[in-house]
Order: sequence, then structure tokens, then C-alpha cells
Amino acid sequence: MAHSLDALVKRGKILYLGVSDTPAWIVSQFNQYAKDHGLTPFSVYQGRWSASDREFEREIIPMARHLGLALCPWGALGGGKYKTEEQIAELKKRNEQGRVPFTPPTDADRAITKVLQKIAKSKGEGIGVTGIALAYVMHKAPDVHPIVGGRKIEHLKENIAALSIRLSPEEIEEIEEAGGEFKIGFPHNFLGGGEKSGVSGPGEVVMLHRSGHFDFHPPKQPILPSGK
Repeated sequence: MAHSLDALVKRGKILYLGVSDTPAWIVSQFNQYAKDHGLTPFSVYQGRWSASDREFEREIIPMARHLGLALCPWGALGGGKYKTEEQIAELKKRNEQGRVPFTPPTDADRAITKVLQKIAKSKGEGIGVTGIALAYVMHKAPDVHPIVGGRKIEHLKENIAALSIRLSPEEIEEIEEAGGEFKIGFPHNFLGGGEKSGVSGPGEVVMLHRSGHFDFHPPKQPILPSGK
């Protein structure tokens, strides 16, 4: 497959290779094979990621940092689950249902929505729940380009407004705490020394600090807006 995809790039039919919803070890193996044989590697990864679905953070984000991949998360708006009580009431009034999620919202989804709404109100007019949801994923890692859709002009305006939102570490933590405990899983919790922190780089591996002094370059950080 690597040779076939590379041929399409060299013929000018496509510019970049992207991969979607694939285990991190397969993407890493593909890119190493491409590097070893002078072929075109994947440069962007697409997958499900939101404040409610954070499994993306276990293996995909560390892999993307290491390989230099851009991230195109889908479902960043919660797949229709991030609706406030006011929005639900307004939809019923208009005899509309909006986007219907694949699965009903959970208690965690509702709790996250309330926090998103609280933060949105603090950011000023024109900022809504989905704007904060978009800003959340764009604050968590570099080179994040969420895949979004909209059926109305106000959806488009809110998505654009998200580009000016700046979240504080405390606001990000509040969003994550509303979703309940996120288990980063082994070996991250073992190496990092705790579920909450996880491991985003070698400088956070506890055992290395116990064995000597090491200097590490900090991982690439997202470029944050200077806005609200």
C-alpha cells in the first residue's frame, strides 16, 4: 500500500497522505517503512476526539508529536451531544431536532455541556458551547485542525469565533473534571507516576529522574490566540 500511495503523490494526483481511525502502531510502522524506502509518509491523522472522548490522548497524540503529524479530529463538537437546556427548548419550539447523536448523551456529556456553557458566557457575546468545545481540542496539542460542519449561518459564525478563544489551564481542567476520571492507561500511568498527568514527553518519565540528570527539549506547543 505504501508504494501505491506514493505513486499517487508522485503523479501529482494528491499532495499529502492522511490516515483515519487507525491504531498508532500501524501508522508508525507505515511511516518508518516509507522513510526507509524513500516513500511518502502520512502527514495528517484523522480520528474521534472531544472533551467527552479522550482516548485519542493515549497513543495518537504522542505518536503525532513524534512523527510531526497534523491532527484532524472529528466529533470535536460532541456529535450533537453538547446542547444546553435552552437550546433543546428552542429546537422544540421551532419543531426542530437539530443534529441527532448516534448514542444518547450520557450524564458526563451533560456535565461537560454545563461547564462549556459556563465558560462560553464568561467569554462574551457570540461565543457558544460548541465554540468552547472547538477551542478545547485546539489548546491540547499543536497542529490541530478540527473537522466541523454547520447547517446554519450561526453555526459558521460560532466556529469562526472559536479561533479567538483562549482557555486558561484552570478552564481546561474544569472541562476535563466534568467528564469524570480519564484513565491514561499503562504504561503511561506507570511511567508518569499518576493517571491525571499521563506522559507527554520523556521529561515526565519518573524513573529517568531517579537515575540521573537529563536535559530534554520541551514538546511543541499549540499556538494559542491572544483573544478572550
